[in-house]
Amino acid sequence: MLIFDGHVSHMNGEFLSTCLDYMVLPVCLPPHTTHFLQPLDVSIFSPLKAAYSDVLHRRTQAGEKGVWKGNFYKLYVEAQEIAFTPENIRSGFWNTGLVPLDFKALCRVLNTPTCAAVSNPAPPRPSTPRPCALSSMSPTKMYTITTPRDQHSL
Repeated sequence: MLIFDGHVSHMNGEFLSTCLDYMVLPVCLPPHTTHFLQPLDVSIFSPLKAAYSDVLHRRTQAGEKGVWKGNFYKLYVEAQEIAFTPENIRSGFWNTGLVPLDFKALCRVLNTPTCAAVSNPAPPRPSTPRPCALSSMSPTKMYTITTPRDQHSL
C-alpha cells in the first residue's frame, strides 16, 4: 500500500500501471487532510519540528549563533534522532486508524458520525487475493480517477 496526497501530479497512467505491475495499492488521501490522515504528518513531522526548535534553542543558549550550510545537517540529524523513534512512527499509523485498520478512528479523525458499516463491519475477506479492479481499467479510464474532494464523498 502506498499512501499519498491526491495531487494531480501524482496520478497518471504510468504511475497506476507501475502500481499494478508491483501489486501496490495506491491510496489517495483527500486534499487538505494529510495533516491528520497521513501517518508521518501526524507522528513524525510535528515532533521533528519541536525537536529542531529545542536543538536550536539549546545551541543558542550555549552561545552558538545562527544556522548555515556548515551546521544545518548536524542540527537536523540531532533533531531527527530525537523525533524519529519506532514508537512515534507506529503511533502515526495507529492514531490515523490505518494500522490496524480502524474505521471508527477514521470517523473520529474526519469528525463524521459513525456509520452503520463501521458499527457492523463486513466479515473478514478470504485470504486468497482478489484481482485488483484497476487491472481491468483502460488507461483512459485510469486518468478519470479522482481524489474525493470532501469527507462526504470519501
